[in-house]
Amino acid sequence: MKKFISFIIALVLITLPIASVSATEVTVQKQTTYLSDGSYYVTTIEQDITSPFARTSSKSGSKTAKYYDANNKEIFYIKVSGTFSYTGSSATAQSASATIGYYISGCTTSNRSSYTSGNKAVASATVKYQGKSLSKSVTLSCSANGTLS
Repeated sequence: MKKFISFIIALVLITLPIASVSATEVTVQKQTTYLSDGSYYVTTIEQDITSPFARTSSKSGSKTAKYYDANNKEIFYIKVSGTFSYTGSSATAQSASATIGYYISGCTTSNRSSYTSGNKAVASATVKYQGKSLSKSVTLSCSANGTLS
């Protein structure tokens, strides 16, 4: 009976780190940038965090810039999602995609694009609403140790 219990405990201890590898969390960082007309962008970075037991050299996440007018009304957002590989001495963006969303009707988008450049994933677009035209570019970068910024 002791051997059986010891076997079960050993089995649990061996599989526990393996089960933790697939667990992820999201770290959220926010920054507000004010424009001269009183409007502003709130930029949020979301980064998948792998378990300390995971042996991975890739990272994925997103960066979203949400635009508010001078009356604090949400108008639109532009989001770049990226996947990166890193080695400890360098990082490379593997993919980038752009998502644009609106909180009010009557918005249109032009010049929408997404691309990678070195360790950066970039999304950009021009949003037109109520006679205004706003061009915005959002860049998500990955450091050599896998930190997104």
